[in-house]
Amino acid sequence: MKKLIFFECMFLMLLPFCAFADNNAGFFSSNITPSSSVNLKINGFAINGEVYNFDIVWNPTGGYFDIQNLVTNSCFLSAPVEQWETKRYAQTPYSSPPFGYTSVIGWVLGVNNGSGNGYVVIKSLKVYGKDTEGIVHLISDKITCDTCTKADDKVFGFHIPKSKWRDQSAWKANANGTAFNILSDGTVSIPTSTHPSDVYHMWNTESPRSTTTSGWTYMVQAEVWPQGSGMVQVGFDYYTTDGQVLEAGISNWNCATLNPVIVTAGF
Repeated sequence: MKKLIFFECMFLMLLPFCAFADNNAGFFSSNITPSSSVNLKINGFAINGEVYNFDIVWNPTGGYFDIQNLVTNSCFLSAPVEQWETKRYAQTPYSSPPFGYTSVIGWVLGVNNGSGNGYVVIKSLKVYGKDTEGIVHLISDKITCDTCTKADDKVFGFHIPKSKWRDQSAWKANANGTAFNILSDGTVSIPTSTHPSDVYHMWNTESPRSTTTSGWTYMVQAEVWPQGSGMVQVGFDYYTTDGQVLEAGISNWNCATLNPVIVTAGF
């Protein structure tokens, strides 16, 4: 009970700080790890277009919480310079689809930081919808197409040069699913170091896309495992019936981890 009260006080203390955080960023984008009964480690706190790591430490002498060891998140600093600056950190501008946007998909971006060996395993990519009663429903979760006959359609995705990142027409590239590796357990590996100057893009394979419901909010949740120089970002988009697309939410960039991690954006 005491631990719970301590943590509640920490969040109350940081409410003014959170007020300047980007939509559904801040603690929503952070990996929060208790480091003791009264201290927390915060990794990936997005605020004012930057991403930070820091510790929240209880000062028993002064009777207050302190923010210590504040540093810019190293993976944020490694985000591709070709990407728009405003897309390099967690945010959810549209947790609910605007009028006319009737379907939703989750997506993944994979890149290599430098020329060293790297890859990213996508163990799952799920889109959830929360109804007006607060009940959460699984909307999409397929990352391969078992019924597709063409090899390039087994994974919905492609890769393009990072230099074309800001060229909207480049993101209409032809399917190139063979650039991805489907592993024996049905997960997908993105071999980012095979083309270290490219950005890999893949998305849910439900076809047609999963439909949205008016008044619901949405999120994407992916279990990913970046290794070596591999980096990964996830997000979700809304679509109209005539194919117009709206980027609804994105995560922070995630670099190599010892174990698979859960990355989210939305709600």
